[in-house]
Amino acid sequence: MKYHNTFRLQSGEYSDKIKNPKEDIDKLALEITDFAKNWLEHHILVADKMYAPFFQAHGLN
Repeated sequence: MKYHNTFRLQSGEYSDKIKNPKEDIDKLALEITDFAKNWLEHHILVADKMYAPFFQAHGLN
């Protein structure tokens, strides 16, 4: 849950920035892409991996 809340909060901040005409949209697009990539990698490789022992204990591989 904590990871998803962080994603939602950051996404909201990016949404606000996108609406600001003074923002450098190209720079912002790169920042958003970098954030999303890093968040997703961490989420899959760290957070989701924490479920592996539970699944394995219940016969799911």
